[in-house]
Amino acid sequence: MEDSIAVYKMSGPLITGALWDEVSKNCPDNRIMVINASDLRQTSGVHISKSLSWERTARDSVFQLHRLDELKELQQCPYLIVLFGTDGDILHRGGENANATLIFDPSSLEGGFAAPD
Repeated sequence: MEDSIAVYKMSGPLITGALWDEVSKNCPDNRIMVINASDLRQTSGVHISKSLSWERTARDSVFQLHRLDELKELQQCPYLIVLFGTDGDILHRGGENANATLIFDPSSLEGGFAAPD
């Protein structure tokens, strides 16, 4: 499976289960993980702001990924996409040259797109 790319949409609880074990073992360098910010927020010890500003939420999210040992496996994924509903996401690239890119609608806060008028 070394040439394969695994795209894995993970739901909470994060980083558990037989499928996670299989994907992390067989595709360590070819994983694209997709998680919901709500599942990340429900992880013990994680504190991520909501609806303050996109920049603050992104900074909190990346800080939490790098701070908690429980999230180290996510932080090391070659590609991690954290979804913030339909309003935005963070593309986190793990490894030695880790970086994060925030993609969002600057005209609304988190939860704003789906909010009633």
